[in-house]
Amino acid sequence: MHVAIICGYGLWDVSLRSPRELAGLYDYYQECFCHLQGENIIEVVLCGGYTNPLKPCLSEAQSVYNAIQDKKLNTTMLDLLLEEESSNAVQNIAFALKVLRRSRPTEVTIYCDTVRRWKMKVIAARVLGNMRHSVVAFPRMDIHPNSKAWKQNVQALRLAFSRRLFETQLHAPYASKPKNPPSP
Repeated sequence: MHVAIICGYGLWDVSLRSPRELAGLYDYYQECFCHLQGENIIEVVLCGGYTNPLKPCLSEAQSVYNAIQDKKLNTTMLDLLLEEESSNAVQNIAFALKVLRRSRPTEVTIYCDTVRRWKMKVIAARVLGNMRHSVVAFPRMDIHPNSKAWKQNVQALRLAFSRRLFETQLHAPYASKPKNPPSP
């Protein structure tokens, strides 16, 4: 079965993101879902854990799912699954694969932004091994200082040559839902 993993980039939340960032997220997800319409893919994992201390009970994946429903992006014929424990790109792929285990995927398409294309290719090769996979990247408007191609390419090289760094990121603290969420 051919499945897809869509990497998230923080909470999709109007109280936390600038209009420019929200427009960038919208365009990115719109491109992902338009591309998916032409593929033979049914199961899609939205990635991202509980990474924002200002909204500890909302995962990146859930916020994207909510926005997709609200913005009425075309997800017809897709089974959207949520991966809500990852806190970095390595975990996005590794944990999404756990969500998909019951599907027994034979091929994976990973969607990311263009700035992280090479890093995701390195991570996919490490996590997926010999499984058929591809990385599809789309531009995304972002103001975060880490969203620079040179920074992400340096990280890709470090991940490619440092097994220890890869293992450190894979086993970094998970971004799980808090057991005792703060009172409002």
